[in-house]
Amino acid sequence: KRPVVHLPLKKIKEIMASDCVGKDTLVGLEGGEFLLHPEANQIMEWFCNNHPNFDLLSNCLQPENLIEAVKKYPPKRLYLSLDGNKETYKYMRGKDGYDSVLQVIEECKDLVPISAMFTLSPYNSFEDLDHVIQVCNKNNIDVRVGVYNDIEFFDTVEKAHEIDVSELKNEEQMTFGKVKNKPPKMLCKIW
Repeated sequence: KRPVVHLPLKKIKEIMASDCVGKDTLVGLEGGEFLLHPEANQIMEWFCNNHPNFDLLSNCLQPENLIEAVKKYPPKRLYLSLDGNKETYKYMRGKDGYDSVLQVIEECKDLVPISAMFTLSPYNSFEDLDHVIQVCNKNNIDVRVGVYNDIEFFDTVEKAHEIDVSELKNEEQMTFGKVKNKPPKMLCKIW
């Protein structure tokens, strides 16, 4: 969401001290890209020392930082977003990060368990899923498949239940700037 709001380490410690959190509670560090959090290293260090039952989710856009963080503060599992081949990755995410994902897989697969997270959507295809499965088989990691859905919390525009898989794969790429400049009636529901 915009503006970006970071949950401070102090608040995380308060949450983790609550009665609803036990030693078996699995915590996911995510947020878009968790390593962009200004206190990311301190938070991961705290979890390693106080609650090592945590996972880390990443888009791998800063591969060196991610690899260093995994070595220093190993999560229970590393989840990496990979929604297709190089071309599809760039189309869906607006950045050329495919090779970064492969670099992180290669350098971390013997350090922690890794899962590639594939989201089947109107922007990719079953062929992209097959590609991701091949990458995972080659590297002996698992793949987790989700189905795109329009979640009110996120900045989704399209209605997932009204659009077929791969229907938008070759359409003009949507960016925040383009969406931001659309008339308000296209950005929100009227109740």
